[in-house]
Amino acid sequence: MEGLILAQFIEAGLDKFGTRKQLKARGVDGYCFTQHGGMLSDVIIVSPIVAYILSKHWFDLFGWRSILIGAIDIVVVLKLLSVYRVWSVKTPEAHAHNGKITIAGWIHTVYAVIGIWTVAMFYFAPATPAVPLADMLVVTLLFMPWCVLGTVKFSPLWSLKNSDIMTMVGTAVAFWLVFFIRAPFVW
Repeated sequence: MEGLILAQFIEAGLDKFGTRKQLKARGVDGYCFTQHGGMLSDVIIVSPIVAYILSKHWFDLFGWRSILIGAIDIVVVLKLLSVYRVWSVKTPEAHAHNGKITIAGWIHTVYAVIGIWTVAMFYFAPATPAVPLADMLVVTLLFMPWCVLGTVKFSPLWSLKNSDIMTMVGTAVAFWLVFFIRAPFVW
């Protein structure tokens, strides 16, 4: 997973969207890779959680639940890509600018599909050994900083908006809903 993040950084640099200095040289007011809180959270939160899940549990990747989860995951991620593509016209960033998804954006798409699929299977697919309630609680708690950090941009251009708050709260609520729906069935 970290290799995919490194590949995004390298590709963003080649696209001159890797650092603030590169954006300034291009005369672009947008967000570079290093200002994207989501990238930091992918390194320190998402990748370690995915590694932990995969080191501890085995999932039947070809079972109907895993396939269904994977299909839903791909549809959702592709839908989000279309939204980011539209936003990128007004707010260029490393993963999308000028109405187009960049190579870094496509690499991030692969990262997102793998990460979301793994986490969704952790919550919804049969695992060997079975996922204990304590693990589910810890993973849910560990994702709470990601709900905030994944939205933040470390840039003077960025300010907290109502839509950002809604994204942060909505993501956190979604994790807790999943936890409380699944908790009674995990013992």
